[in-house]
Parts: sequence; C-alpha cells; structure tokens
Amino acid sequence: MLYGRPAAIVLAAISMGIVFTIVLEPTRTHADFFTFFDSARQLRAGGDPYLGEPLRQGAGYNLNPPSVLLLFLPFAWLPLLPGFLLWTVINTAAYALSAWLIARHVAPRYGVEVVAAVLVSQVTFLGLQLGQHVGLLMGVLTAAWLADRRQRFFVAGALLGGAMAVKLFLGVFLFYAIWQGGYAVALTTGLPAET
Repeated sequence: MLYGRPAAIVLAAISMGIVFTIVLEPTRTHADFFTFFDSARQLRAGGDPYLGEPLRQGAGYNLNPPSVLLLFLPFAWLPLLPGFLLWTVINTAAYALSAWLIARHVAPRYGVEVVAAVLVSQVTFLGLQLGQHVGLLMGVLTAAWLADRRQRFFVAGALLGGAMAVKLFLGVFLFYAIWQGGYAVALTTGLPAET
C-alpha cells in the first residue's frame, strides 16, 4: 500500500495526459467522434444522417442506431475541438465515477486503485482517444447494476433498456432476465418477483 496507491495515481494521470494531448490535436488522428459529430450536425441541419457520403475525409459511415445521435446532438452545436474535448471530459468523469461506485460496493478500501486501474486500461484509453460513448454506457450499466442490487428492478430495467437502445448487443441481458424467471416480470413491471 505504501507504493501501490501513488504509483496507480501517477500512471492514471500519465494515461489521461496522453489521451487529452491526442484529443487536443484531432487533425492527427481519426476518431469515431468525428463520424457521430458529423451525423448529428447533418440531423440538426434537417438532413438524413445515414445517407450520402461521409462528410469528412477518412471518416466512416454512422452504423449506430438513431438513439446514439441523441447523445451527440448537443455537441453538434459546438465547434469540433471544443465538442470533442467536452465529450472526453464527460466520458472520463463517467469512467471514474462508475469505477468509484463499483469499488465502493465490491472493494471499499481500494476505490482509488480501482479508478486508476480503469483509467489506465487500454480499453478506456482507446474509447477516449476515439471519442466513443463507452464511458457513458459504463455509467448507465453501473447504475442499472446498483439498482438491481438494491432490488429496484423497474429502475434497473429502465436503465438497461436505455443502454440496449444505444448498443443493441446488450439485449443478451434479456436472456438473463428470462433465465431468472420471476425477475423477468420484475425488470419489466417493477413488481416484486414473487407476483
């Protein structure tokens, strides 16, 4: 514990410093954020965000469900760099808060280390560098997990449904609800599992 916590904090700070250096120079890299940003701008202008060629050289097509654009629509009112920077700050905060909440319930004495481990993770680094919405998704899924632990099944189901609207593959959790029997009713209606 003497060296572990300070080392974890230093590594997390270095990792986040590198991420923000990359984000502040968006011309050096291609990010998924650019595709979402351009699609949201197209939608805001009254166009179809899924038709036509990508608006930016080297950008790909938006292959996400329309609900994803709702996340990016507020950022479409900003210029690219401030929008990307604000998006990265929000996702970094979501990663850190989610990790802190998870640690509080699973390993209460190691909250700082868990947060640092998540921020140093290659998955977090890549998600932030590319401007993906994984941090916010982690926040929603963590909130659903906590609601489920507190037996607030309606809230857990609503949060999980919101996450599924953004990432369709999360529909696999429906099989878990069916497997749990009475909890399938609880997740969809908010009633106790016994009813």
